[in-house]
Amino acid sequence: MSKLKPPLRQQLVWGYPMSLFYTRPKEDRSLLFDRERELEEIERMLDSGLSLILIGPQGWAKLL
Repeated sequence: MSKLKPPLRQQLVWGYPMSLFYTRPKEDRSLLFDRERELEEIERMLDSGLSLILIGPQGWAKLL
Protein backbone atom coordinates (compact mmCIF):
# COMPACT_ATOMS: atom_id res chain seq x y z
CA MET A 1 0.00 0.00 0.00
CA SER A 2 1.59 3.29 -1.08
CA LYS A 3 1.61 6.28 1.19
CA LEU A 4 -0.03 9.44 -0.04
CA LYS A 5 2.27 12.42 -0.47
CA PRO A 6 1.43 15.48 1.61
CA PRO A 7 0.22 18.51 -0.32
CA LEU A 8 3.01 20.39 -2.09
CA ARG A 9 2.75 23.20 0.45
CA GLN A 10 3.81 20.79 3.22
CA GLN A 11 6.67 19.02 1.43
CA LEU A 12 10.28 19.79 2.25
CA VAL A 13 12.47 20.55 -0.72
CA TRP A 14 16.20 19.91 -0.39
CA GLY A 15 18.80 22.21 -1.92
CA TYR A 16 19.41 25.85 -2.51
CA PRO A 17 17.67 27.97 -5.13
CA MET A 18 20.82 28.56 -7.14
CA SER A 19 19.56 31.81 -8.64
CA LEU A 20 19.96 33.41 -5.20
CA PHE A 21 23.64 32.55 -4.82
CA TYR A 22 26.56 33.54 -7.00
CA THR A 23 30.25 32.68 -7.17
CA ARG A 24 33.15 34.91 -8.07
CA PRO A 25 34.29 33.39 -11.36
CA LYS A 26 38.07 33.68 -11.09
CA GLU A 27 39.06 35.21 -7.75
CA ASP A 28 38.32 32.80 -4.92
CA ARG A 29 35.10 30.98 -5.83
CA SER A 30 33.45 32.06 -2.58
CA LEU A 31 29.69 32.39 -2.45
CA LEU A 32 28.34 35.87 -2.94
CA PHE A 33 24.97 36.80 -1.54
CA ASP A 34 23.29 39.57 -3.49
CA ARG A 35 20.46 40.85 -1.29
CA GLU A 36 18.87 43.05 -3.96
CA ARG A 37 18.91 40.24 -6.52
CA GLU A 38 17.52 37.83 -3.92
CA LEU A 39 14.56 40.12 -3.25
CA GLU A 40 13.92 40.47 -7.00
CA GLU A 41 13.94 36.67 -7.38
CA ILE A 42 11.57 36.21 -4.43
CA GLU A 43 9.22 38.86 -5.87
CA ARG A 44 9.31 37.08 -9.26
CA MET A 45 8.49 33.73 -7.61
CA LEU A 46 5.61 35.27 -5.64
CA ASP A 47 4.26 36.85 -8.85
CA SER A 48 4.32 33.42 -10.49
CA GLY A 49 1.96 32.03 -7.84
CA LEU A 50 4.32 30.61 -5.22
CA SER A 51 3.29 31.59 -1.71
CA LEU A 52 6.60 31.64 0.18
CA ILE A 53 9.87 29.75 0.48
CA LEU A 54 11.68 29.56 3.81
CA ILE A 55 15.36 28.60 3.58
CA GLY A 56 16.88 27.00 6.67
CA PRO A 57 20.52 26.94 7.76
CA GLN A 58 21.10 23.41 6.47
CA GLY A 59 19.87 24.17 2.98
CA TRP A 60 16.30 22.95 3.30
CA ALA A 61 13.36 24.94 2.03
CA LYS A 62 9.72 24.68 2.96
CA LEU A 63 6.98 25.77 0.59
CA LEU A 64 4.13 27.48 2.41
